[in-house]
Amino acid sequence: MRKITCTGKTSDEVEADRIAIVSAELKAKRNALMQPVINRIDRYRNQSALGVTTTDSADTYKALLQALEDYRSMPEQAGFPEVVTWPEIRY
Repeated sequence: MRKITCTGKTSDEVEADRIAIVSAELKAKRNALMQPVINRIDRYRNQSALGVTTTDSADTYKALLQALEDYRSMPEQAGFPEVVTWPEIRY
């Protein structure tokens, strides 16, 4: 027999709602952390396109691209959003 909560939802539905909220909060935090990385990637690309000396090195640019990919793949981690490993950003 399914347990009905005071909201009229089953405990499974309440848990699904909770997980959706936690997931959305983590994605919002992740997106905020991604923005400075995206800005630096854009700056590198723009400077390269203009043919001017880039602020970041090519190695740093590649590390920024990897950091962005690591952030984007966070929701694919096993256990997300209950268990989250934040990317270790090196640049």
